[in-house]
Amino acid sequence: MSATTVDPIVVEIIRNAFNSIAGQMSYSLKRAAYSPVIYDMMDFGVGIFDAKAQLLGQGPGLPLFLGGLDHAIEAVRLEYSTPKPGDVFLVNDSYLVGSHLNDVTAVSPIFFDYILTGWTAVKAHWNDIGGKDAGFTVDSTEIYQEGLRLPPVHIMQGGHWVDDILDILMRNSRTPRTLFGDLSAQIASCQIGTSRLTELISQYGLETVEAAKDEIFIQWEAAETAFIATIPQGIYSAAGFFDSDGHSEEPVLIKLSIRVEDGDITFDLTGSSDQRQGSTNCGYPQTVSAARLAFQYIMHTKALPTGGSFRHLHVIAPEGSIFNALQPSPCYMYGTGPGMLLNLAQKALSTVLPEKVIAGQPDSASNVLITGTKPNGSVYVTGEATAIGWGANSTSDGGSAFIDSMGGDLRNNPVETMEAKCPVMIHRYALREGSSGIGKYRGGFGVEKIYEIRDNRAEVSIWFERAKFPGWGLLGGEDAQPPEVIIREGNHETHLTKVNHMSVELGTRVIARTGGGGGFGPSIERDPALVLEDVLDGYISASRAKGDYKVFLKGNPPVLDVDATKTLREHYCSQ
Repeated sequence: MSATTVDPIVVEIIRNAFNSIAGQMSYSLKRAAYSPVIYDMMDFGVGIFDAKAQLLGQGPGLPLFLGGLDHAIEAVRLEYSTPKPGDVFLVNDSYLVGSHLNDVTAVSPIFFDYILTGWTAVKAHWNDIGGKDAGFTVDSTEIYQEGLRLPPVHIMQGGHWVDDILDILMRNSRTPRTLFGDLSAQIASCQIGTSRLTELISQYGLETVEAAKDEIFIQWEAAETAFIATIPQGIYSAAGFFDSDGHSEEPVLIKLSIRVEDGDITFDLTGSSDQRQGSTNCGYPQTVSAARLAFQYIMHTKALPTGGSFRHLHVIAPEGSIFNALQPSPCYMYGTGPGMLLNLAQKALSTVLPEKVIAGQPDSASNVLITGTKPNGSVYVTGEATAIGWGANSTSDGGSAFIDSMGGDLRNNPVETMEAKCPVMIHRYALREGSSGIGKYRGGFGVEKIYEIRDNRAEVSIWFERAKFPGWGLLGGEDAQPPEVIIREGNHETHLTKVNHMSVELGTRVIARTGGGGGFGPSIERDPALVLEDVLDGYISASRAKGDYKVFLKGNPPVLDVDATKTLREHYCSQ
């Protein structure tokens, strides 16, 4: 720790500079990337770190990625103890970094006056990295089916390509040109971070920057310690299921106990399902990232985490469980368990922190992926996470058509981009009426999106979760509607929520309906004016207003009948 004293104003300048640098890295990545999944959907995470892999600043991206980038750096540091200027490393091993093999992290050291002073890390989703299926594999039973698995390896040494590694990468991808473009964008992003951080150190001096960093870390640790102190000591538990692992129909059990004791908070996942034959297993680093994200959501701070964060947060996930999978367990749909963890953390603490939590929601990426071959022989891969409804909270309705809470800045694939680049037409993209859970504050609405396949050689892959166990209501609120997907080929309809590379005919329609968020508080307590507003906005019908909320509307356009509503609610409460 530096003994240098820094003016508080300089500390704030450097704090914001760290995040600004990471933001510039994100912008550079988006501008240079080849794939819409990166430049439009923002399926990436970007950060700068100090020499010990402690977070300095982060850019926009996936929160679930950001909380685990330090593990990628640690994996590199363990393998390469003496990195050199101009080195860039790649790693995607699910057991080292937590996520699936398509999520590849580029890591680069930062030197100032030949002293290692930091690291940049850029994690991004590659459309295809080999594996048994193009782009997306949800029925894998071992990791070897999911693609090329990389331990920490050099992709650049001293600023020069390592040609044999690059050749292996491109030979194993069905979309080598896109892979090279996205990889180059990641490396450029790392170089931007290196350049900007060294400029900052040149301006203020290494001692000052280090001292400011130490002060930022101290402030963050103090804020988290103060928050933990507001939670009564004890153990708070919740359990739930998600539908299946994609291999069998057996639901997957998730158990979470949150222990608050002596200034520490521990997320314990003991008792959760053992690793499964299907692909819903998760590497431990991503479990840690999910626990960090859950803690951040409950803490409700607008400030961005730093290396001073999470020092009093501990995560227990037994080896061989779904949250700490061992090889050769498949991990492609690794986000399913962490999504449930985020939900259960809110539920577990709802009794002591009702003002800090939200009701349940699908917390599923709700993936729709379409692949095929264009007339010129090139492979196309569409892929997106479809928006869902968020749970309500103690003061407001849940958000509608939001990305799941793991996704953060992740966006759906714009209609215009998908239709321009792939033989797909979008016929409808709208809120899904009636999908929210009712309550004093209702949950958010999911969406309905209708795709038409304009290719007679296309394949469709689907992964929707929580069809059997929808987003739950809290403190008297009711559950939301579950998701559903319909594959319509001519007059024949197939209802499913999971399928891997299903061949479909020209003109097939995929009707994807995502789940909503749960309600918060008893529906009888909802302000009738808010019910009327929902009817006028087309969110619910007048009949549902009467049936669900005991609010009587009359006329066209509808207006509130105060007396009839009062009578209706009094009758309901007397029963």
